Amino acid sequence: MNRTLAKVDLNLLVTMDVLLKERNVSRAAEVLFVSQSAVSRALARLRDTFDDPLFTRVSTGLVPTEKALVLEKQLLDLLPQLQEVFGAEVFNPLEADNDFAISLPAFCLVH
Repeated sequence: MNRTLAKVDLNLLVTMDVLLKERNVSRAAEVLFVSQSAVSRALARLRDTFDDPLFTRVSTGLVPTEKALVLEKQLLDLLPQLQEVFGAEVFNPLEADNDFAISLPAFCLVH
């Protein structure tokens, strides 16, 4: 792996996770709401990044390599942590201490 973290697209990890779960490029594309070719391109980038084929194609779909299985275990811990880092906090107006001002144009006022 000759890439620094700054050069790695973290979205590839999500694609890898879905590929590991689905074991099929077409189904992974459906889950990710992208085209099959987009998943294939992401898989090519993953293979380059990890310097490993990651999956072998068989008639029933994809079989992960040993490297892919190691990554699968690592992603189980890593992806929830990344979600926590990047996930937005859910806004609850009942708990907000802020003052809010609501303005409407005059024609919305009821006389």
